[in-house]
Amino acid sequence: MTVKRPYPESHTFLHHRAPRVATLSDGRIAVLSEPGFETVSELRLHLHAPADAQEGLPGPVMTRTLSRSPGSAGVWCDAQDRLWLAWSDGTTVRVERLESVDHIADETAWKVIDTIDADHLGGGALIPGGESLMLATLDTPTGRINLIETGGTCQHVTAVHTHPLNHSPSLALTPDGTCTHLVWDTEDLFIRHTAVMIEDLRDNTSVSTEPKQVWSGCHHPDVACNGEHVVVTYTGHMQNIKYGWFDGAEWHLDRHLTTLHPRFSETLEHSPWLWTDNEGVLHLSFVCLTRRLAFDSRWLGEGFSDPQPAEGLMHPSLFLDEVRVRPERLSLDRKGGTMLLSSSFLPERHGVYRQSAPSSRIEPDEPLLFLDLEELAELSNGAPQLETMRLDPVGPVLEPTGNLDDFDSSRVLSGGTVIRDDGRYRMWYGALGLTPEAGIPWYEQVYVGYAESGDGINWRRVDTGNGDTYKGRPAPNRIRNVDHNACVFVDPADDRSRRYKAIKFESRAQRHDHVLREGEGSYLGLPRRAWLSTSPDGLTWKREQVSVDFPGPEPYGFQPQSAIHDPRDPDPARRYKAIGFTSLAGRRRGASLAYSPDARHWVCAERHPLLDSLMAVNPIRGAGPYGQIHDAGIARHGRYLLAFYQYQHDGSSADIRLAFSRDNQRFRFTQPETPLVALGKPGSWNSAYLMTSSFVADGDTMSVYFGANSDQPHETVHGLPILHMCAGRAVAKRDRFVRLAPLREGRSMTAETVPLTLERHGPITLQVNAKLSPTARLRVALLEETGEWEIPGLGLEDCQPITGDSLAHTVVWGETRYLRRAISRFRVRFALDGTAEDGVYALTFVSTARIP
Repeated sequence: MTVKRPYPESHTFLHHRAPRVATLSDGRIAVLSEPGFETVSELRLHLHAPADAQEGLPGPVMTRTLSRSPGSAGVWCDAQDRLWLAWSDGTTVRVERLESVDHIADETAWKVIDTIDADHLGGGALIPGGESLMLATLDTPTGRINLIETGGTCQHVTAVHTHPLNHSPSLALTPDGTCTHLVWDTEDLFIRHTAVMIEDLRDNTSVSTEPKQVWSGCHHPDVACNGEHVVVTYTGHMQNIKYGWFDGAEWHLDRHLTTLHPRFSETLEHSPWLWTDNEGVLHLSFVCLTRRLAFDSRWLGEGFSDPQPAEGLMHPSLFLDEVRVRPERLSLDRKGGTMLLSSSFLPERHGVYRQSAPSSRIEPDEPLLFLDLEELAELSNGAPQLETMRLDPVGPVLEPTGNLDDFDSSRVLSGGTVIRDDGRYRMWYGALGLTPEAGIPWYEQVYVGYAESGDGINWRRVDTGNGDTYKGRPAPNRIRNVDHNACVFVDPADDRSRRYKAIKFESRAQRHDHVLREGEGSYLGLPRRAWLSTSPDGLTWKREQVSVDFPGPEPYGFQPQSAIHDPRDPDPARRYKAIGFTSLAGRRRGASLAYSPDARHWVCAERHPLLDSLMAVNPIRGAGPYGQIHDAGIARHGRYLLAFYQYQHDGSSADIRLAFSRDNQRFRFTQPETPLVALGKPGSWNSAYLMTSSFVADGDTMSVYFGANSDQPHETVHGLPILHMCAGRAVAKRDRFVRLAPLREGRSMTAETVPLTLERHGPITLQVNAKLSPTARLRVALLEETGEWEIPGLGLEDCQPITGDSLAHTVVWGETRYLRRAISRFRVRFALDGTAEDGVYALTFVSTARIP
């Protein structure tokens, strides 16, 4: 075995299944830089300050010299914040413990717990509530696998299996700590499993049963147990991720996570790891080499959820297209999922990342949606389905005039904003004329127009009173001092004279032309300008220059296309948000987010782009305009920050899809293979290219406004395509983004949430947004927070069956519809008997003040 190879955990007999990262209760993170990767003769332990994401490791605070190399090592943190360290050097496994992390650099503070006669360290786990560590080891060349309990009053050892083709094992304990499950692969690509009771180990009862051969043609397994299921994941021979599970009666084998998945079918994956979050839900994380990211998926009882991008190694390259480095190795803290990614190509070599968990706090009157199933702990016989919004009306809501003398004769809503304010719909739209002028930069030929509507469907151009002109003729509905993206938002927190705001960052073309005019030699590294427009009424605007800073890599261009004032964000420095496309490299695009405390001083998110084709677009292309994310819009919807991004198939074809964030920083994708707003039929007005604009929630209707043009041929004048771009509107009923629907008839679909904490100050009812046929039946129960039993009187059998199509089915148990004040921490479980056409969209805990 060589000291270092590109992807060592994919094909070597030493699988580093002992975790190399451990999280303390105060958020600090202990990290092992493994032998054979960074050094060949030294083990280094580093201590990270609390951070959500950070590349590079602080200086080592503890080292151990190895007598032989390479070796393997693991670190664990127990409930008392003591660190346990186990490491091997090819002849022995040494176990040490540190009582206080404050003395981590003091070698004398480390107590030697055990020295084990074994060649290689496999997996390990702390026994819950005890004083001991369970380890699995491998002896070569015999291939003997041993299970060892160390750290207690004495050492307990049993030989699990011996065969010269065995590779090093991974292990997992049941939550109650009574049983150990081991899996390992063999040189001829078989995976075997066995279980050992801790009581038998301590009684020196030998393991006599032959391990079960559960898979073939695969390698690199991992195992976890949640008390109900034993889950095993592994890498297939084509470098894809598979899994299976044991439900107490039988094995369910060879389930595909990435093999047939449209986002991963043509990619390479490695290093599947299983871990448990703070709610006890199992997760499967793995590295996708092709996409240069680690992905994460949740166990839902009968399979894993759709993998979501978790993190990636970031390198501050001058070119954003090179900012992500392929992770070669992955390790995880088994509790909480703190992640260590490593790459020999990265100067810092390592990155440490904490995986964010959704808040369990539920505010009254805010929907709990199923955008990615993160709020679910279990889903049986069901699947999420994103519902594409429908056009209303079928045709455009606003069209170009077609008059050569008008500034909006060719395009409307080529960028722009629609809001509902003061009882009316208002639109600020980017516009182009039919006859562009030679010698004038394109960005000075995109104007802003204004229109209003009483219902969001029938629009009229409105005189702004500015007395503006176009080519010497009156242009009464043209807006001055707002730049062409018309990135407008309302700020109720500011003075009335500044209630309306619009933000613009300097584009790459503007910056280039500015540098040429000023005589600068290069624009790279120069401060980027930005402009803030303010208005008391949205019609008459003042414009001032403001600043935008890039603490991370600076893109060629970053153009905000949507902005909001977001008082929901707990961080005052992030109360203003702007999202838009970034130029990553030439024609390649992505979407990034910028923040501000006052709309004057903007900071781009350091880890950007936040929405990138590497995360979700098919096929994966190295450069645009094919297969990339381009324009993006943003909106606050209760606990969710929604992003409506442009999925660009090629340079002339794009639709609109949905992403979202719970923590206002990391975005997740909602079934990115399905458009939220789809292209029209060939030849129709919206058949070629959709540009996202705005999301508007009005009562029981949600609307997405967009610009669109046809796939019919168009001409080019002065290098600009002359398109007939119209404004359109797609709608859906309130909160109906994703529907949980039954997979098979004749069997109930059941779902259970993670524990929820309800913040309330009065009586509460539970309402369900569901579409049910007359024969379908939905029942709902509340469970205590562990999920082991139903709250008396609020069970499935107590629930009056729900049927019909309603945005607000009120759940009634017997004669009870109001939740008792004592019920504040619980789970929701529901069972649906119906067909694939039925489904549940959202749960909302409604305060009585909102009930008609």
